[in-house]
Amino acid sequence: MALFWNHWFLESDDLVARLTHAHTRHGVGIPEHTILDPRPRPAHHGADARQWRDMAAAGFVDLEHRLYESVHERSASALIDLFASYSGYRVLPDRARERIFGDMARIVDEQRRDVRVKVKTSLFLGRTSAD
Repeated sequence: MALFWNHWFLESDDLVARLTHAHTRHGVGIPEHTILDPRPRPAHHGADARQWRDMAAAGFVDLEHRLYESVHERSASALIDLFASYSGYRVLPDRARERIFGDMARIVDEQRRDVRVKVKTSLFLGRTSAD
C-alpha cells in the first residue's frame, strides 16, 4: 500500500496576507487544513505519524516513510484550482465560492507572475504480511 499526503505552502507572506484579507472582506473563514490555514500542521515522521500507526494497526508490515519537497509555479487559475480541491471551499454556497475565488484570482493576477508554492509530500509504504 502507498499513501500520499501533501502539505502546501505559499512562499510569499504578503500574498498569504492579501488572500486572507480577501476572505475577511467576503465574510468567509479560512477553511481548516488548507494552504492558507494559519494553524501549524503537524509534521510527524515515521512511527510518530498517524498514517504509520494506522497502517501498522491494519496489519501492514515493512513500513517505510519517505518525505519529498518540491516547489511549483502556479498561475492564478491553477492556484484557484488547488483551492477548489479543498472540501472547506467545496461546501461553500456557490455564490460565496465564486466571489471569493474571483477576488483571489484578481489578487494573484495583480502580481503579474506565477505564484511559488512549496509542497511537502509524505509517502507511507507498507505491504501485507505473508501470514
